[in-house]
This record gives sequence, C-alpha cells and structure tokens, in this order.
Amino acid sequence: MSFFRPSLEDGRVVIRWTTESELDNAGFNILRSHSRNGEFKQVNEKLIQGKGTSAERSIYKWVDVSAKSGVVYYYQIEDVSFAGERSTLITTKLKGLISAKNKLRIMWSELKSQN
Repeated sequence: MSFFRPSLEDGRVVIRWTTESELDNAGFNILRSHSRNGEFKQVNEKLIQGKGTSAERSIYKWVDVSAKSGVVYYYQIEDVSFAGERSTLITTKLKGLISAKNKLRIMWSELKSQN
C-alpha cells in the first residue's frame, strides 16, 4: 500500500488508498475507533472488493457516511485474502465532520476598532 488517507470533502469523510500491487487480495475493510489504542470496529457493511492478484497500481475510494460532527476518529484499513486471513495495514487519524456552529469568530474590523 503506497497511500491511505481519510479527508473531509463536502462535509463527508472520504477515505482513499492506493496499492502498487496485490497478491491473493479478496478485498478491504475499513475500521474505526475513538482512540489509537481503542477497539476498532468495522464500518463498511460488505467487503470492499480487491483486485485479486495484480501487478498494477489500483486506486480506491470509500465514504464513511456514519461519521459524526466534531469527533476525532482513528481509521485502519484491513486487507483480507481469499483464504480469509486478515492483516491490518495502516492506522491514521482524522477529526470528523467539522462545522463553525458555536465557534468564536472575530471580524478584522472588531480587532481594528479595539486598538
């Protein structure tokens, strides 16, 4: 795996990853936790299909529609072989859907008038 990154796009958590090759890969699961060392739970309903055995680069995308606003999440990606063997590949962190509601905002004109 050469790339794995969750990001915020249009108010949704979008997870993208890239493999440079795959060997006996049935697919992937996305797991999520509230802490790096916490219990990770699978958030995709069904296995995200892999390419089996391939020497070519493959690009994947999955959207976490169950992410909550203002919550810090840790994501893992798990590789699943055709034999059913599971292997955690990467862990990363992302703060979930963020809104400006109830945030302190100061306008430049307000700061200028205080001087």
